[in-house]
Amino acid sequence: MNFIKTNRRYKVAVTIFIVLGFILCSLILISAIALYGFFKTGSDLSSISNESIPKIIIGTRYTDYAKNLVLEVERLSSSESETHLRISTSSINKRLIQISSLIELEGMENQQINNSINVMEKTLMELEKLVASRIQITSQIDKKQANLFKLPGEIFCFEKKETEISNNSILSELISEWSTIALETIILAGQARSEHSLYKIRNISKLLSNNFQTLTDLSVNMPQSLKGRAIELETLLYEEILGITGILPMLIEQQTILSKSTARANLSRSLVKDLETLTINIFNSEINATEEKSGSLSLWINRLVLIFSFLVGISILITFILVSSFNRNITMRLVNLNKAVKKNDIETVKSISLKRNDEISDLSESFLYFVEEVEKRETELKKLATTDSLTLINNRRHFMVLANKEMVRIKRSKEPLVILMIDLDNFKDTNDDYGHSAGDIVLKEFSRLGLNCLRDEDIFGRLGGEEFAVFLPQTKIEDALIVADRLRTRIENYVFKYKNHKIRCTVSIGISKSFGDQIALAALLQMADEAMYIAKKAGKNRICISGESCK
Repeated sequence: MNFIKTNRRYKVAVTIFIVLGFILCSLILISAIALYGFFKTGSDLSSISNESIPKIIIGTRYTDYAKNLVLEVERLSSSESETHLRISTSSINKRLIQISSLIELEGMENQQINNSINVMEKTLMELEKLVASRIQITSQIDKKQANLFKLPGEIFCFEKKETEISNNSILSELISEWSTIALETIILAGQARSEHSLYKIRNISKLLSNNFQTLTDLSVNMPQSLKGRAIELETLLYEEILGITGILPMLIEQQTILSKSTARANLSRSLVKDLETLTINIFNSEINATEEKSGSLSLWINRLVLIFSFLVGISILITFILVSSFNRNITMRLVNLNKAVKKNDIETVKSISLKRNDEISDLSESFLYFVEEVEKRETELKKLATTDSLTLINNRRHFMVLANKEMVRIKRSKEPLVILMIDLDNFKDTNDDYGHSAGDIVLKEFSRLGLNCLRDEDIFGRLGGEEFAVFLPQTKIEDALIVADRLRTRIENYVFKYKNHKIRCTVSIGISKSFGDQIALAALLQMADEAMYIAKKAGKNRICISGESCK
């Protein structure tokens, strides 16, 4: 079987070789005649060959160097280690030297070009320093994080040892609470490392400050024999996280440097583009002059057309005979494969893959495998892009997409609509008292209960944290109040279970409405959000309509 397959491929290779050989011979013959004709044109052809064409080639090379320089700037700005930084810097310097050499070679030096290159070099030096600073602080953060992850072991040892020694249940509970908050603080610091927003990092820093205040209060209440060790661990934890050289200040500095390096990278790209445009304008003038010289060649070239036509006719006749076999065995199969690929005709691709044992069959099988993998990944990506991973309802982005589509339809039909903005009351207390796992269970159970209270056409989504929104199309305010109160009552009476704990929860609901007045979705959400905060201020576990009293 392998011999047959090899023999078939050998015949295909021979056919290709014959066709290409004949075409090459024809091209050589035609080129010889063309060179003879160009020789007859005299000085214009010599000028094009010796002056214009080299300049155009140099211009093309410069464009390539400029594009490569843009790529090197990208590599420099994204460098993650000192080795990568050195390599990128060396490549950029090499490209700058090449560009300068080309400009000097063509006598293109002028004040504007020199200024552009000088500014570009200074900007790239600043970018290099920023990237080096970012790499250095990233390395320091890695070391700090490694040190931080050693502390849970000491905390566990402290909790276990002191709990075993103490027979006092209140003291044991105090030590356990202290350890839980300390571990939660380490987890928050680890989460900050994955954040890329300076605003979110600072928010986490505030949470960590609150945790340290709580740890301090707990340490003060411990017996004198335990207080020293607790304060020692707390101090060590604070220095590693919020201290002057802690991980949080370093993360803030890292984000600041990243923003500056991004700005410098954008500026560098712009400078390269400007310099490229400036020099291309100079080369364009040479191209225009070349076009004028080429016009004088057209008359003699017309005389060569008859000769070329004869040679091409002979070439076509012989090539047709040779290519017909090639076309039947390879080209048509490739054409059919290409059509089937464009139409996504899987059955045709399968039939092509089964006809012969050659590269085209292998290509068909590869396409079938690729299609199968793409379909799997598209399904997974669509689910990830539209669904909240915890509650399995619409995430914020998909909620806004669906709601905006409904808004377009409702604006045409003049139908009433209502938006509910829902927030779980005292949700932070649930997380603090029972842990984030309990909070996750409350969010999932709340989402399930919410779906049971809604129609199929209603749009239910999680906007973030414990905040949810419901889009109720074709709904009057009276009906919306019924839906909102049913949901509020169900949550109030429902018992959320987590391990051996029974958790109670309530919700505050804000309502905004629209009826043919074409209020924008963002405005409706804002109105509902404000009404929801009014409901919270009024005592929580209630419903408030925008512009009206709470119920």
